[in-house]
Amino acid sequence: MKRVTISELQADLPAYLDAVRSGQTVIVGDHETVVARIEPAGTADDLLVREPLITDPEERARVRRSIKPVVHLSKEAAKKAQAIIDDMRADRF
Repeated sequence: MKRVTISELQADLPAYLDAVRSGQTVIVGDHETVVARIEPAGTADDLLVREPLITDPEERARVRRSIKPVVHLSKEAAKKAQAIIDDMRADRF
């Protein structure tokens, strides 16, 4: 098991991924807090093949229709929206 900081991981990510590929676990820390553990994933089959979460075609179609599209805002619009959210949250207390 290897322990690294976030900056060490960023500086030499390929080397740490090679260590994980060889079976080692890498613990990533930020100051005194562990923020992540990178460990071997297993076989390729584990990663590439999975059962669908929703198997019924009608249910899958209903779920797809219910998903709202992501809206991308300009920086100015995002700031205004955040100000409104902050005001609404401030009213809760």
